Amino acid sequence: MAMNRKHFLCLICGILLVSMAAVSLCSCIGQNVGAVEPNTTAAAVTAAPQTEKVSVNSSKYIAQGLKDKNVTDPHQAMGRNPNIEHLEELYSDLGVASGDMHHHTWYSDGYRTFAEVKKSADKYRYDFFACSEHNNWKQVDDELWNGKRNLYSMEYTTSKGHMNIYFPEKESLAKMGDFEYYDETRGLNYHMAFDKIPDVPVVDPRYWGQGYMQTYTKSLKDGTTFYRQLVDYVHDLGGFIQLCHPFIPNYLFSPVDDNDTGNIEYFGFDAVEIFNGTTFNHTGLIEYNVRAYEYWQYLLDLGEKVYATTGSDTHYLFEGESITHMNVEQKSAEGYYNALAAGNFSLSNRIDGAKILMSIGDTMMGGTAEYQPGETLCVCIDFKRGYGAYRVNIYTDRGIAYSQVYSDRHVEIEFPIQDRDYYRVEIVKATGKITSTTDKQKYPYYLAFSQPIFLSAAD
Repeated sequence: MAMNRKHFLCLICGILLVSMAAVSLCSCIGQNVGAVEPNTTAAAVTAAPQTEKVSVNSSKYIAQGLKDKNVTDPHQAMGRNPNIEHLEELYSDLGVASGDMHHHTWYSDGYRTFAEVKKSADKYRYDFFACSEHNNWKQVDDELWNGKRNLYSMEYTTSKGHMNIYFPEKESLAKMGDFEYYDETRGLNYHMAFDKIPDVPVVDPRYWGQGYMQTYTKSLKDGTTFYRQLVDYVHDLGGFIQLCHPFIPNYLFSPVDDNDTGNIEYFGFDAVEIFNGTTFNHTGLIEYNVRAYEYWQYLLDLGEKVYATTGSDTHYLFEGESITHMNVEQKSAEGYYNALAAGNFSLSNRIDGAKILMSIGDTMMGGTAEYQPGETLCVCIDFKRGYGAYRVNIYTDRGIAYSQVYSDRHVEIEFPIQDRDYYRVEIVKATGKITSTTDKQKYPYYLAFSQPIFLSAAD
């Protein structure tokens, strides 16, 4: 039957409309697939598994974190009702103690008395504060010193860098005055002149205890050897030693690693202070703090068991920021030290910031678990008050395993682990960046860090 012109035009229009609808449908499908976050079920299923361990520079991980949503080591989360009863049971006998791990009073170069500093700690309801004075421990003899609230610590200060040292009791701390460095090049022993510390605080001019150490550390031929001897001495006494603000100008260490990457050579310290400053995201320090953070990641990727720490390093009064949350059996100098040595603590930007608990099997944060297929990583995050939208990233030695945005004050996460070297949690603001006043770059607004749980190969 012949088709008139009107019918022919109607047929052509109909074909065009169907074709346009098909193209539009394909486009929408493509957009929806692209919008799925990499940590969702679809991404976890379709992502090609990484079957071979690769060596990745830590700065690459940092760059991935800056882009958000970039999961490079996908893990499958377990539904909306994770089973964290075992995690809660593991921590049931422990309490949370929050405070500052690094600050100064007028017993070294601070501008405030011990009493004034304590008053500011009371204001923010700190459970503890560690007066890490430069090359002395006279603060321990202050009449307001309280073994249930203060740590036995000092900042061992040299011309080549600073290290915070912590002990469970005063006797070991006092033995730091007996440390001698043997310089093989000269065949001589060098000793810290602790006996020259004044009997009373000196405020004007401020007293710098490190001046006596600098008299010989400026001429050290091998700084690495010096620090290895120092670390061994502290460990022999049963102490914990932390590398302080390693990249802040004027506090740089001289030794670098064999690959000449600009990283400080690892000489056995227990922790790196990754965020130093009265505010966690200080615009003038963020560049150097991120470098310290990258260095910590670098050490973890090398297989070193190193913890991350923070501290205000204030020389005035506390401001409620740069906080350590310890999981302790008791609130005492010994209890704080035990949590520190075990790595059972997390870091947050403020006193009411995120507290993180995590476990793999019977292993809590900071410990080492034997890898067992089928074991799960359990994470619990608590904010004392709301903080808006924030992103939780869970890292392994192969990158980000999980990344999701939340706004709840309480979050629970669980997923089966894979054969990795470690797992750790990091929390950043979901939106907004910190602009550095030094290099003008934009950095994530960091909120909290857990310590890793390390994994060893199954027998």
